[in-house]
Amino acid sequence: MLPDDVIDLAEVVTHRIQDMGYDDAKIRRIADITKGGIAVIRGRSVPENTYFDGSRDLMFPIRIVVSREKYADALEVASKIADKMPNADLSSENGSYRLTSSAVDSQPQEIDQMNGCHIFELNINCQITTF
Repeated sequence: MLPDDVIDLAEVVTHRIQDMGYDDAKIRRIADITKGGIAVIRGRSVPENTYFDGSRDLMFPIRIVVSREKYADALEVASKIADKMPNADLSSENGSYRLTSSAVDSQPQEIDQMNGCHIFELNINCQITTF
């Protein structure tokens, strides 16, 4: 588990994907899944508001990349994740943020084919408040 002051949103998204039965979901680089797997990649957060108490509203993007040997499998897994994430409980496990909203920013799309695997990506944007 991460320290309380580290935003654990990518870890939470990874856990929700694993809860869907995809144990190969991990926080990693795309280069690590060219032979199959699911990569959850942190995006750069964008500050939206800062309050007098020091808390901040942030838009926090998460990129999810799915690699499977079969085109249909890659598309199906990416689509299932896109369907579940906006309604999933993405609450912080270490108390580092409060989730305000989450939405799929881009639907699954094929971005590459490497080593016999089809690679699809989708992006979700989460609005969070840090303390």
